[in-house]
This record gives sequence, C-alpha cells and structure tokens, in this order.
Amino acid sequence: MLKPVIVVIAYDREKSLERLLSSVARAKYEYDDIPLIISIDHSANNEKVTEVAESFFWEYGKREIVQHESNIGLRNHVLECGAYAERYGAVILLEDDLFVAEDYYSYAVATQEYYADEKRLAGVSLYSYERNNINRAPFSPLDGKGDVYMAQFCVTWGQCWTKDQWMRFREWYDNHQTLFYSANVPKCITNWSDKSWGKFFAHYMVDQDVYYAIPYVSRSTCFSEKGVHTGMTTSDDQVRLSFDTHNYRYDDFDNCVKYDVFYNNKELAEKLIKEYEGSRVCLDLYSTLDEYKEDVKYLLTTKRISKRVVKSYGAQLRPLELNVMYEIPGNDIFLYDYQTDDKKPADNSYNLLLYKMRGFNVKQATEYAVRRGINYIREMCRKK
Repeated sequence: MLKPVIVVIAYDREKSLERLLSSVARAKYEYDDIPLIISIDHSANNEKVTEVAESFFWEYGKREIVQHESNIGLRNHVLECGAYAERYGAVILLEDDLFVAEDYYSYAVATQEYYADEKRLAGVSLYSYERNNINRAPFSPLDGKGDVYMAQFCVTWGQCWTKDQWMRFREWYDNHQTLFYSANVPKCITNWSDKSWGKFFAHYMVDQDVYYAIPYVSRSTCFSEKGVHTGMTTSDDQVRLSFDTHNYRYDDFDNCVKYDVFYNNKELAEKLIKEYEGSRVCLDLYSTLDEYKEDVKYLLTTKRISKRVVKSYGAQLRPLELNVMYEIPGNDIFLYDYQTDDKKPADNSYNLLLYKMRGFNVKQATEYAVRRGINYIREMCRKK
C-alpha cells in the first residue's frame, strides 16, 4: 500500500501556513502512520512561521519540522522536498498558500496505484485548471470516462510523485540545468524566473512525452497570495473543490483525454490528421503558440490571419474543441490552408469575447480592469 509522506513548504506567510494546515488536518485518512514534514525556508518572519508549525497537532503520524538556517529559494526548496519521495516511496507536496479537499490524500493514492505501471505518468496533480495558464483564457477539459485526464500542464499547486517518477525527473533535471527556447514549449514558461522549478518540469514533460494525471474536480485550490512569484493577492486561481465519496473511476492511459502543453486536445489533432490524409496539421485552438512551423499545411485556431479558410466553426459548445468535433457552424474558429494566402476573415471577435466572459457585467469588469491596472503599475514601480 502506497503511503506518501506529506511535505508542506513554508516561507514567510504564517497565516497562509495556518490555513493550509487546518485543511490538511480536516482531511480524511485511512491510516494513522502518515508522516508529515513542514519544511521552512529562512525569512525575516521565521519566528512566527515556526510558531505556527510547532503548534500544529498532527494526529495521523509523526510530525517533523525542518528549519533552514539560510534562504535557499523556492526552486531549491522544492527540489529538496521532492527528494523525500526517495525515502518514503512517494511524496505529496503542498506550498503554503494552498488549501486541500477532504479526500486529497486518498485520491492521490488511488490514482497513483491505478497507474502504477504507467511510465508515461509524470505524477498526479491535485489541482485542476479552470483557465488556460498561458493566456488566462477560460479552460475546461473534454469529459472522459474516468475522474482524471492527462495533460502536460505545469502544475505547481499540489502534486504527488512516486519515487520512480521523481527520480526520472531528477535525472533529467541534473542534465538540463540551462533551458533554451523551444517551439515545443510556450515561450512565457521558458522565460519564467530562475526561481521557478515548474518551468523545468514543463520542459521535462514535453521532452520525455510524459503527463500529469489531472482531476476533473480539483483536490487543491490556490489563494495566490503575495509571495516569491506573485506581486499581489488575487482569487484568479481559486477553483472548485471536490467532495468525493471515494468512488473513484479510472480509464486506461491510452483512452484518457489528453492535452499538450499548449492546452490543445490531442484527440482532435489526430482526428484532423486522419481527416486530411496525414497532412501536417497544427492546433492552436487557444491561440497559445508562439510560432508556426513552415511545413504546416492546415492550421486550426481562433486567430484571424491572411490565409485561405477551409472551414469555420462557432464558439458555443464547451469545451471549445467540441465545436469542431460536432462541426457547429460559425465564424469564431478557423481551419486554414496555411500554405495559401487569402483575405483575413471578417472580425467577429466580440462573440468570442462573450464566450470567454460569460456572466459579463460591464460595470464590474471596468472596475476590475482599473484596479488591476493600478496594482500592476504599483508592482512595476516597486520592482524599480
């Protein structure tokens, strides 16, 4: 039976740590010998953070507090904590601004055990994206037969790795200390701060063609509080949490819905390749690709470009790819003959905007935009 060690990464935010630990304590566990490690990176607020950790009572096993005498930074901190998978067989890693669902532990164990022999599994995500993390557009995955889908998304908000999964990544990481731009990975991810460990994991998944198992309903949510990577606190990354009764359902890895690092559905790509007799087909459904290769024959995207339109589709069904799969008519999604120049399609972007912003309220949206703009300017001034 797999029993992952729970490792909490803490730095500077005592209230965030207290909230996370309260959710960890509230969760359901089937064993009473689950180790919990609270790893605290050094900060000016170390005393308060340590006080929260030491006052936390863990009734399901041994509690250990690790204190760093100097600041090692988030990237090194995660790499150090991920290595606990080698000692304990598996690790669940939680940063301090997260909050977990009551069944997060049993979900992680059940998912890892079901796919135990699957070498294409890079890990199990607790978090489930409700927006595209590249361009912040709304995102919902195509429904499948099980409780998880597979994706090469960069998950840093709650994850579980087995010893083998962690060691495969660590071996790759040790040989890729410097990342170079690749058209196969979004440029924005490659350009993340050197403090980021997640950008390395994203490159690793693409390079090795491996995936996270991601729940359709999240087992963690993120408060995105001001910290190492966030200049201001937002609720953008809050997602709905599961209240599952542990009746988990899984499908074989090959049959699971899959997404690449650009949030494109791999099943749809294969469908179009087959439909167009093996031609070079490029998906950019969420307009996240930085560039297109010269040998592309057909391009599916919501962008309006000066190429010949082969077919066009509406944006009504959710998720977006269903409009293509069911051939919903409209002028929001375009399949182009990328090798043939033509007039750019007429602008109908307002309809796509409404699709992305359902529940749209002009007054509230304007106030939100103004406040975000002010906060952004303040953050830029602070960095100067």
